[in-house]
Amino acid sequence: MRLKLVAVPVLLALILAACNKKQKDQTIGEGSTPGRGASVPPSASAPPTAAPVATPTAPVKVAIDQTAQVIVYGYHRFVNQVRRPDTEITPQMFEQQMQELKNRGISVIGMQDFLAWKRGEKNIPPRCAVITFDDGWKSQYDVAWPIMKKFGYTFTMFIYTEGVRGGHFGGGEAITWEQLAEMRDAGIDIQAHTETHQDLRKPYDKVAKKKLSPPEYEQWLQNEVGRCKETLEQRLGIKVNCFAVPYGFYNQHVKDVAKSLGYEAVFTVYGQPITYRSAMDSLGRYLIEGNKPKVFADAIGMIATSSGGGAPVAEIGSSNIASKPADG
Repeated sequence: MRLKLVAVPVLLALILAACNKKQKDQTIGEGSTPGRGASVPPSASAPPTAAPVATPTAPVKVAIDQTAQVIVYGYHRFVNQVRRPDTEITPQMFEQQMQELKNRGISVIGMQDFLAWKRGEKNIPPRCAVITFDDGWKSQYDVAWPIMKKFGYTFTMFIYTEGVRGGHFGGGEAITWEQLAEMRDAGIDIQAHTETHQDLRKPYDKVAKKKLSPPEYEQWLQNEVGRCKETLEQRLGIKVNCFAVPYGFYNQHVKDVAKSLGYEAVFTVYGQPITYRSAMDSLGRYLIEGNKPKVFADAIGMIATSSGGGAPVAEIGSSNIASKPADG
């Protein structure tokens, strides 16, 4: 009997120990990584972490040098023997002038860089020059361009479209569309110089040899200023935003028409230094003539000594200037 009384407490102790072990094993299993086939009880989702908000970066504003000055030179034809000094210059003189720009520390910049500066988008050196060639003479391609390559200079071609070979004034001395495309591919800037190179102020069409009525004149003016832009853009796949008036002849109406047709800048031949504040519808170029080398030197002197906006140096072109490339 005594043995039974002793065995009962021992048995109870063993049962209690087994229960405690089973409860402990269950607790450990719930807190560990479940094995294959085990179910995971749903847990409360943690609040989503807010994504960082990107702070827009303010565009860097370019510090524009509003005291910089630019001179724009205009050239026509390059020949070994000058017969028409109003539009011709020898290659030797042209190369000397390009060398003089380098010697005087004047930076030759492209037209689009010049316009970006005028818009306040890009800075330029303190003293700059832009080189332009008018009409579309073949010598601009095979004589002047190699000289410009030698100096690493860029330039702008102001083309009147009927002068290109295959047009009304086409011939041996005119540049071709293929040559213009080659220059375009090399980064040369190509801009507009009317369709048939006439005095835009006068209601008279020299090609048709006809006096124009007011409505006819308005249509003719739109065609002269606008169609050359369209032709260049379509034939060459470029954007044309500059216009050079033939002979330097213009009035307010001509400027208004050019602006309405999408031109950003209008160039004349009243040469004077161009400043940041110069009007975009009458930017003066220095027209270089074979018998007036002083014009080139005077232009350099103007930006070397003045704050810009001085009296014009270059003279207006003559209406009988030999501007049309002729059969050669």
